[in-house]
Amino acid sequence: MRDAVGEIYHAMQADKKLTPDAAVMLGVLEARIGGTEYYLAACSSGLIDIGPYLKAITYHKGSWQVAKPGVPTVEHNPLKWKGQWKTVKGEKVDIPLTADGVEIPRIGQTCAAVKLLLELGNRVAQAGKRGEVEYVRMSEQYYVGPENTTASREWHGKGATCSWTAHSCGPCNIRIPYLICDVPSNWIENV
Repeated sequence: MRDAVGEIYHAMQADKKLTPDAAVMLGVLEARIGGTEYYLAACSSGLIDIGPYLKAITYHKGSWQVAKPGVPTVEHNPLKWKGQWKTVKGEKVDIPLTADGVEIPRIGQTCAAVKLLLELGNRVAQAGKRGEVEYVRMSEQYYVGPENTTASREWHGKGATCSWTAHSCGPCNIRIPYLICDVPSNWIENV
């Protein structure tokens, strides 16, 4: 998976038409749920179309699709998100708006990891293939254009086979465990 996201990164570096001062998070996901395989890629920016760069991925060449999910809106009910959030099994889930009683800033931002998980949940729900989650693997990489001197250099992942949050920011730490969960939503305790 790290190679796949790296190949997108290098294809973007080679593209002279891409803004040379761009700074975005890239992510890839492969999953097998209910016997169906999914290969998704996402970019944290809505201004960059990563579709043309997917042909550079040699792992499962030609199988990759861009994740462009509709991101649910935030409804400030008593400390919960109410809406169309879905786990990787396609189950609806409410996500807390706070951590330890403190409201999380930027909880509605759409990073690459959240886009990937939302897209996967939506595709599983649409296909009606809510079977066993055999695996979900993700990797991210922070792309910084050659002329960008101010972009954050603190974004980095950890783990031998995957990195589900490259920076582990507050919004990601809250949302991702709910989205990646493969148990029924009534098993998830909302605080």
